[in-house]
Amino acid sequence: MSEKPPPAHELISGVTLKEPPHYYQGQQRLNVLLFGRADDPLKGTDTAAYAVGELQRRGIDVQLVVRGGNPKAL
Repeated sequence: MSEKPPPAHELISGVTLKEPPHYYQGQQRLNVLLFGRADDPLKGTDTAAYAVGELQRRGIDVQLVVRGGNPKAL
């Protein structure tokens, strides 16, 4: 509903991207949000963490935020 909504890209498991998501001018950091029973191994928390780590190793400023699940179980 905002005039300039934050850039977002929905990553769907099993889908191969033809082009990477586009950065917006002035965007400082890429934020990855993972939510929904994150303590369930089928939800891909480990894959998201690996992907974010790989992006960081490549010099991309990225942050992973995980919502959902028991923090003690993660």
